[in-house]
Amino acid sequence: MVMNAVFSAYQILSKYRTTISKNQKMKLYHALSHIMTIAIVGVTMTSCTDDNNELDTSFRTDPEEENVFYAYGIGAPGLRSIPDTENIVFSEENIESFNLATREIKFKDMTQPLYERLKPFHKIEFHLGDDVLFVVSSFIGLWDSRVFDNLVLCFGNQESSTIDQKYYIYDCYPLQLSDTDAVKANRDKNEIRWETFIRYLDAKGKLIR
Repeated sequence: MVMNAVFSAYQILSKYRTTISKNQKMKLYHALSHIMTIAIVGVTMTSCTDDNNELDTSFRTDPEEENVFYAYGIGAPGLRSIPDTENIVFSEENIESFNLATREIKFKDMTQPLYERLKPFHKIEFHLGDDVLFVVSSFIGLWDSRVFDNLVLCFGNQESSTIDQKYYIYDCYPLQLSDTDAVKANRDKNEIRWETFIRYLDAKGKLIR
């Protein structure tokens, strides 16, 4: 309920972002923020991130229902603020396609380039309706010296080791870690939610097999 309200507010703000004055935009933003705060106070929020490696067998979201998908940015590690429309990095409307074989996620042209949207954030939560599908590290490039044993949004193709100006969702970074116990455990933990994500994109006609 709360996160759906956030997404609806984001759609309203995006619609009028370029057609109203700065003062009008701020008034609209504060009004929407006030509405969301009231909604949040009325709901007990629980942590959305599961840091253990137990299999997630309780997730039962049906991707073919009237759910909305969006990706929500998270700041520095350990810091989680009240949901903010400005933290929505992209939504289903911004996705052109996802290639299941290559793992490329292709985006439509945005008013603000995606890499600019990603800059303030440490991670991204992929949401479907009120549920968090999974958390993705953002954003990783082929020049990165860090190591990640869970899902990453990568700029560049790890398979060919080329910075091809495209985005990919990989199970880990670098790919040499794919067969490690940690990556396998996270892959198993994400399985149900990943399949839900794939089914949702397929239902929207955005999946390339």
